[in-house]
Amino acid sequence: MGAAESNLKSNNSLKKYYDRLCVTGLDRKKAKKAVARRIAAICLQIMKKGVKYDDRYLEKIKL
Repeated sequence: MGAAESNLKSNNSLKKYYDRLCVTGLDRKKAKKAVARRIAAICLQIMKKGVKYDDRYLEKIKL
């Protein structure tokens, strides 16, 4: 969960996703785990498809 904590310190789409989860009533620990799972899913897609990470793409699809 270290990667999730690092992402939450900056202003990016994963931080916005975390904030959205917290606003909807999810507690912070579960929201942080959801961000960690999202990072794992992103990494898997990068490895499978061989594409570069694009934060703007994640904002566009409302992750």
